[in-house]
Amino acid sequence: MRQAKHTTRMGWLVIGYLTVMTVSPSILADGFRNPPDGAATLGRVGARIAGDDDIASFSHNPATLADRRERAAGTALTFVHGKRTFTSDRHGFTTRSTDRWAYIPSFYTALPLGDRGVAAGIALTSPYGRSSSFSETGPMRYLAPYESRLRTANMNPAIGVRVSERLAAGAGLNVMWSDLEIRQIVPGAMLTGNPADAWDGRLAFDADGIGYGFNMGLTLDVSLRQRFALIYRSAITMDYEGDVTLRPISAPAILQNDFETSITFPDVIAAGYAVRAMDDLYLEINIEWVQHSRFDRMDLDAGEATALLPESSIKADWRDNWTFGIGADWRMSDAWSIRAGYMYLQSPVRSRTMIPLIAESDQSVVSLGVGHAYGAHRFDLAYMLGIFERRRVEDNVNPEYNGTYDFDSQLFAIGYHYTF
Repeated sequence: MRQAKHTTRMGWLVIGYLTVMTVSPSILADGFRNPPDGAATLGRVGARIAGDDDIASFSHNPATLADRRERAAGTALTFVHGKRTFTSDRHGFTTRSTDRWAYIPSFYTALPLGDRGVAAGIALTSPYGRSSSFSETGPMRYLAPYESRLRTANMNPAIGVRVSERLAAGAGLNVMWSDLEIRQIVPGAMLTGNPADAWDGRLAFDADGIGYGFNMGLTLDVSLRQRFALIYRSAITMDYEGDVTLRPISAPAILQNDFETSITFPDVIAAGYAVRAMDDLYLEINIEWVQHSRFDRMDLDAGEATALLPESSIKADWRDNWTFGIGADWRMSDAWSIRAGYMYLQSPVRSRTMIPLIAESDQSVVSLGVGHAYGAHRFDLAYMLGIFERRRVEDNVNPEYNGTYDFDSQLFAIGYHYTF
């Protein structure tokens, strides 16, 4: 099928990566976006635009590559624990998500090119993702998909150039592979129109695709202790191709057809201001605008089988949102650093189009981190906690989704950075 063609074409990029990759169960109330990559970055979660000495900095702002004086490589692994609870107004039941843990890896390497303030790097990250599941035999099984998974693997080659003593610029290419899985239980009577058909069928959507975009950034050293940074990350439109299958539970498929859909991931514009308040204390504030309104609807094209789907078009109508953050890095000694951060996120998901699998609310995020350097080696640990607002939904276009939504999530990250 077409899905296999995409996987073969992109296999060189994701070999060794997807073997350890899953997706975030939405620790951030930020649409499809995963938590920021890099363990040191997560330790000061609200400060990642202006950059410091973290190898992951250039994946957020490629201009920080111009600061690189030595070759370096690094990796990070983020563990995410999250759950959501939905209490129905219409039926009074309470149901909870079932998949609680996920992990997200990232890899980086960077090297200076001569001694003219030019450096190149390549990052392999998962900037977007979504993993949600409820029991396929629970009270929501006929009302909404019980499982969805969206994964991404993004290769980001980038270059940074020192334009002048104070100004640096950088740019990178994003080559992103993504796959999408959706599962829903459908009563046989709805498919056949015969009330006597008491069997349940499972609809399975499996597709993948490749999309392209770019990112660029600037850093301006206002003084020896102050820096202003600006970045732009372009939208990426992902056209998914694959299969849709319908089969009675524990029986051979009775329908299989090609399947197509598309998702546009957002444009991002962000600014950061950093100050080295003391020789050993780094502070940074960030503000970010995310054009989530690019995700307006999700049309499901299954050819002649489209008429059998419960819905052929899923309305999203997401809104653009803002994030605000602050972070600090205190270098206690040559060997030890302590970090802390705070970030506030507005949810782009409107209550009238929210579904349980993509339910979220505005939230605050707090983080703590520690780093230890030993010669050419550095180890980083970070912990992040999501503090969600309970969300009441009373105006949903589907009355079945009206009710109370509660959220709980936390994150742990470990990282390793080697300079050579």
